[in-house]
Amino acid sequence: MSEDKGDDDSDDKTEEASSRKLEKAKEEGDVVFSKEIITLCMIISSAISILYVLPWSVKTMLTDSLIFIDRPHTFDLEISTKKVGWHIYISLLKILAPTMIVLLAGAFLGGLPQKWGAITPKSIKPKFSNLSLKKGFQKIFSKDNLVDSVKNVVKLVVLGSALYISLHDEKRFLSTWMWLSASEFGKVLYDLNFVVYLSLIIAFGFIAVGDYFYQRFKYLKKMRMSKYDLKKEHKEADGDPEIKQKLKQLRMEKMRNRMMSEVPKATVILANPTHYSIALKWDEDTMGAPVVVAKGKDVVALRIREVAKINNIPVIENPPLTRSLYGVVEIEDEIPQKFYKSVAAVLRIVMEMKKKTIR
Repeated sequence: MSEDKGDDDSDDKTEEASSRKLEKAKEEGDVVFSKEIITLCMIISSAISILYVLPWSVKTMLTDSLIFIDRPHTFDLEISTKKVGWHIYISLLKILAPTMIVLLAGAFLGGLPQKWGAITPKSIKPKFSNLSLKKGFQKIFSKDNLVDSVKNVVKLVVLGSALYISLHDEKRFLSTWMWLSASEFGKVLYDLNFVVYLSLIIAFGFIAVGDYFYQRFKYLKKMRMSKYDLKKEHKEADGDPEIKQKLKQLRMEKMRNRMMSEVPKATVILANPTHYSIALKWDEDTMGAPVVVAKGKDVVALRIREVAKINNIPVIENPPLTRSLYGVVEIEDEIPQKFYKSVAAVLRIVMEMKKKTIR
């Protein structure tokens, strides 16, 4: 089976993306992202700027400039030209700076939450593959580009309709603007801007929400995986079962070899002739109770007895005791107290065997 099967057969990608794949995509900066959310935030920040920040800025500038209107005779133009220029520069800055700050804040608030956690060194690293002319032409004639064109038409229709509806009731003021006083004109202009922006925000709000869910649907579809992809990912996460099995076998073999090296140090081997063997070590000067140095069944049990025979370790056949001990003790465990009497009887037999050998 080809390793690239999961990537090539896009029709087979029927499974939802795993959390691991989504996290990896996030590290690369690939997340659900809607440009219309940013546009909506820009419209809102623009409304705040035009309706609230800009009037305040203009009022501040006019207040600062009253000195030129009230007392123009106090200025010596030859001396104060530079001072006047600097004053005008500061006044313009007071108008433009707050407006630009609000607009930039809108752009950040629209984009940053969507990309939060996805801005990593890996995601901002330039990708020279993006400069490919071939990819550029493919993008121009792609399905996504066609969808974007349809979306733009829909946006124009929706926004145009919203503006028409909102301005329809205000058209009666258009013919009377020239007769209004400055304060009345300012209020009418403010109300008109408010209605226009409110209509734009509501209309574009629906567009932005719809686009976000569309982008989410498209993103999750793009991130889908085939059964082969999932299997491959699980194998990478958990390790290849064959390799795990081999490692387990190596660990078992290493443990078995270490255990077999302890058999020659045993005092006695308890055996069930057919299945089980347990090697016990006992030293009355250093131990509180006999200790299990090796245990095994079937082939391992036979191997323990063979090593014991080579090293002249007594093998005592006691099936009931061997089976009972095998189920409750592990290597390097002391035998439980309830077996003291039975094991002591075995050790007496071993001592008697050694005495006979010495004679």
